Amino acid sequence: MFEQIGRNLDRAVPWEWLDELILGRGDRLLVAVSDAAWRKQVLVTQYSSYEVERAFSEADDMLRGHAADGLDPISSVRETLADWSERARSFQQHEFFAERGHSIDVCVGAVLALQRSRRAEIDGLLASKQAPALLIALSSLGATPHNPCSLGVMVIAVQDWARPNGPVAGHA
Repeated sequence: MFEQIGRNLDRAVPWEWLDELILGRGDRLLVAVSDAAWRKQVLVTQYSSYEVERAFSEADDMLRGHAADGLDPISSVRETLADWSERARSFQQHEFFAERGHSIDVCVGAVLALQRSRRAEIDGLLASKQAPALLIALSSLGATPHNPCSLGVMVIAVQDWARPNGPVAGHA
């Protein structure tokens, strides 16, 4: 799944308008999400550091509420991601697509709240003016409330050589 996300990002990032939109000047977090149920499609979106903090705070509050109610936070996030993935499928028209909304914001924030080490990686990359990317790989095929989707998370730095005018733009 991460390989598919990487291939789609490699095709998307060299487009100057998309590069500027999603990566800016090292001050934004690129988020790429894909689900095995989507075949080859990848959602691409971006967040400013302020938006990351807001999504993280909202999701952290939500997860604390779930824990107080006796719900497993990890299962809650995986179920939320599976539900969001099912709804997002209707937006897909190309190999990569963009969507912004409260649903994906909560999902991204929840992933960061559950995997705080990933948040620290992102903060470190932003502080060093590198372009961080949060890759979220799902497999919601056959997911049920008792067997939520599987989830993989990775943080990478988008290298300058893969961006527009870079020597391997679109061919990394």
